[in-house]
Amino acid sequence: MMRAGFYSIWDARNSIRFRERHSTPDCLIHSIKSQIREIDSWGLGTMHNSVGELCTFNALGIKGKASRSHQIREVHWHAPSVFQVKVNTDGAARGTPGLAGFGGIFRDHLGNCMGCFAGSMGIATALEAELQAIIHAASKAARKG
Repeated sequence: MMRAGFYSIWDARNSIRFRERHSTPDCLIHSIKSQIREIDSWGLGTMHNSVGELCTFNALGIKGKASRSHQIREVHWHAPSVFQVKVNTDGAARGTPGLAGFGGIFRDHLGNCMGCFAGSMGIATALEAELQAIIHAASKAARKG
């Protein structure tokens, strides 16, 4: 929807510069609102559910379509058998590629923490971070026996 606003400003600028047609600020604002309302009527735009975006939409008289909330899924941790150790690892990146990191935790059959690790990778993909977590966990396990 921001594109509609930028387009209206760009079009008004070009009308003044190349066609020698002048537009008032009120006319420009009306044009921007009209284009945004038209785009909103297509039902394609989705809000990111921020307060600022909601206020802007309300000021422009646009209903908007809120984005779907994230689905929450319950996950259960299952303890390993007696005399075994379980390691849970994770890796993530902010962007693809982006700043990445990894970590893991070792637990016994009672759920007690036996060790943990975390590391930063700089720029990497999420898959590379996940793999680095597994490699680091396997190396640490091999050293501990």
